[in-house]
Amino acid sequence: MNCKMKITSLSKQKNKKIYNLFADGEFLCSVDDELIVLHQLHTGKEINGDYIKEIKQEASLRKAFNMSVNYLSFKMRTQQEIQDYLLGKEFQEGIVNSVIEKLKKYKYIDDDNYIVLYVKSKISQGYSKRKILYNLIKKGLKEENVLTQLDINYPKDIELSYLEVQIAKQNEKYKQLPYRDRVSKINQSFLRKGYNHEDIGTVINQIISQENEPSHEFIDRLEKLGNNYMKKYLNKDCDPKEAKLKTTQALYRKGYDMDVIKKYFET
Repeated sequence: MNCKMKITSLSKQKNKKIYNLFADGEFLCSVDDELIVLHQLHTGKEINGDYIKEIKQEASLRKAFNMSVNYLSFKMRTQQEIQDYLLGKEFQEGIVNSVIEKLKKYKYIDDDNYIVLYVKSKISQGYSKRKILYNLIKKGLKEENVLTQLDINYPKDIELSYLEVQIAKQNEKYKQLPYRDRVSKINQSFLRKGYNHEDIGTVINQIISQENEPSHEFIDRLEKLGNNYMKKYLNKDCDPKEAKLKTTQALYRKGYDMDVIKKYFET
């Protein structure tokens, strides 16, 4: 395709830096103002097939690069995330590969640095090593590189110390709840963050075993529930003994231990 064509129009798009390029009345591609200056494109200029192909290739490359930089402006991305993004925009694989190399050259993407920053960020958010590893592998990062950074920045003893601090906070948050409900909520919270069940259970037992007496919030909630149940069943013409039995059953279903329920009736 070396027949000559003449540029018949360069019309601006809504983005004033982008133009639609027409030759012999036929749309060829969109070009930015820098490409116009670089190739001295203007109405009336004659161009051949090879030159048109070159312009299209360069225009596509520049568009993909600019889109990538904009995509990166919101947050850091991995190489795999950029590749997936550009392929999803239907850029050719060759264009995508060229853009990736250019982005790496100018340090727009750096997977090794991404791993370090991601690990440190998620440690501060209380994520487990397992959860961090899983998330980074999903982002296309090499497992061995991730594990190296985890070993450096997040050894097992540090992970457990973070877990202890976080569980202590959760235990305080749910201190008004019965033991079973409290443990269940704490378990679910930290299982979602990727901690294993054994570590969670060990830390919970250590923290709760140090509690000498139930919290005031726990006692207040128990008394309020118990009083409401007793009133409810007495109003249903239950005798006091039957009301006590039904209240005991209701409190047990709510997660209160029998020893705690017994103490409630003794107060």
